[in-house]
Amino acid sequence: MKLKVLILQDTLSNYNEPVYSILSKIYDLTLAYANNLEFQKSSSYNIVKLERINILGIFIIRNSFFSFCKKFDVIIFSADLHYFSFCLLPFLPNKSFKVISWTLGIRASYKLRYDLFRKKNLLDYFYGLVLKKCDALIFYMSQPIDFWGNFLNPEKIFIAHNTIKVNTQLVSKNVKKDTLLFVGTLYKEKKIYELLNTFLTVKNNNSTNTILKLEIIGDGVEFNNIIEFINKNNLENYVLLRGKISNETELAEAFNRSILCISPDQAGLSVLMSMGYGVPFVTRINAITGGERLNILNGENGILYKNEINLIEILNDAYLAPEKYLHMGINAQDYYINNATIEIMALGFEQAIEYVTKNKL
Repeated sequence: MKLKVLILQDTLSNYNEPVYSILSKIYDLTLAYANNLEFQKSSSYNIVKLERINILGIFIIRNSFFSFCKKFDVIIFSADLHYFSFCLLPFLPNKSFKVISWTLGIRASYKLRYDLFRKKNLLDYFYGLVLKKCDALIFYMSQPIDFWGNFLNPEKIFIAHNTIKVNTQLVSKNVKKDTLLFVGTLYKEKKIYELLNTFLTVKNNNSTNTILKLEIIGDGVEFNNIIEFINKNNLENYVLLRGKISNETELAEAFNRSILCISPDQAGLSVLMSMGYGVPFVTRINAITGGERLNILNGENGILYKNEINLIEILNDAYLAPEKYLHMGINAQDYYINNATIEIMALGFEQAIEYVTKNKL
């Protein structure tokens, strides 16, 4: 008989669906969400909508939540202190199920940057107590283990790189790489204008006008303002603003012609997407991240830079010495295949579940 596994989240994200599908082949899987569902249900797992109450930013799950949980052998929950009902699960006395926390490893958000060297505050220690009470932990990356020192038992920590499915068969080595690429929602907070301004500087300082072009994929509040920037600076022949692209083949074609993928101040799943397509990722060393930035090995499979002057130097170098970045792209795809595929992510879940249920197997 298959183990009954429940995954609890705020949102069931589309990019995680391939992982759920893999796990559903091994376990009797149920997904429960309290906010958003971003994909259509598969017949291989169950989906339950939870009812929540918002009390001053703290979410309580209604309708006999803990009785519902008793139906399962293993419960995996996204560790978010806003979800009090989820975080209470490890502390329940005489519970019949095992509890696994699935987490970045530290508290981080758009307002609280992912910083493994910051001092712990009171909320960090409360968060740590939740993790400590769990039967096992699933971290996005291994680096946060050092953040906790001896506070957490490293033997019960398993790594499931937060990643995205990339069809590496769509990667072509026969396409000329003549563009720089940005992929993502167009917000000022991502420092999209840092990229545009540095690109403009490089273009204006190049007398031959044969620099790499910039291709921007995405939509958002800055879309029309970026059009104005392009027109104002006569960049119509140099910057291509394509809007949002969902078609995988079309997206792969954009990566195939790109020598670098650049996002100045956000390094999320686009890091893994870029690596999967064999394109090195460029971002600030302290960019907003959920840990995905830690996949970048500076100078080997991508670049971490400090300021706009560094970015100008990178763009110039990509034009003058493209071979260096083509080699980085090869390293990036090798890293993805060996460390960060969907299958490897699912394996981290399997290992954690096996660890907590070893006496039941």
